Amino acid sequence: MLTVLYIDDDDVNRDLVKRILARAPFEAEMREADNGVLGVEMAIENPPDLILMDFHMPGITGTEATKQLCDHEATANVPIIALTADIYARERFQDVGCAEFLTKPIRKRALLHTIQKVFPELVTDA
Repeated sequence: MLTVLYIDDDDVNRDLVKRILARAPFEAEMREADNGVLGVEMAIENPPDLILMDFHMPGITGTEATKQLCDHEATANVPIIALTADIYARERFQDVGCAEFLTKPIRKRALLHTIQKVFPELVTDA
């Protein structure tokens, strides 16, 4: 089972990803945090297999949350996929330690394909 922590302040986005993962061709458990501070705390306390990170959140941004997670021993090796509507920021996300980058709006096929790039052993015939 793939454990996924999705950090995003938007309920609609979190609900959409939850529905996509519920119907994925692999078993996934989604945890969710509605802000970067809570997401960092949750990830450090109980590291997931994968983190999906929104980059435009109030308070602690996705960039800062990613830096904190990459710098912490418990989460340094957890892959992070950046999710954002900012299509021009790919290089910036890679610079802070994201494994992959996915633009919003989130599409099922794109999300599953991106997860498979990070975890090639998963079957994702989406």
